[in-house]
Amino acid sequence: MKMFKRFAAALLAGVMVLAMLTACGGGAGGPGESEFEKKVQDVYMAALNKEYGTEWSNNSEVKELATEALNKIADGKIALTAITAEKKPRKTT
Repeated sequence: MKMFKRFAAALLAGVMVLAMLTACGGGAGGPGESEFEKKVQDVYMAALNKEYGTEWSNNSEVKELATEALNKIADGKIALTAITAEKKPRKTT
């Protein structure tokens, strides 16, 4: 019985060490954006520019405004319909 308790304790300690070393899936880059996130943002911005016929760029000010608007929507302070972009007609060539 004493051997079983020691084995169980060692096994649980090993599981805890592995869980601690696994982390939460964040990259080794720290709190900054990962390369994949940057690529996704670039592709999304290109799709928006194509759809709306604009030349928007992704910068920290735009990101901050978007985050603020999304937080207001999540908090129920404003309706999603209050934030709409005016869609320009597509140019046909």
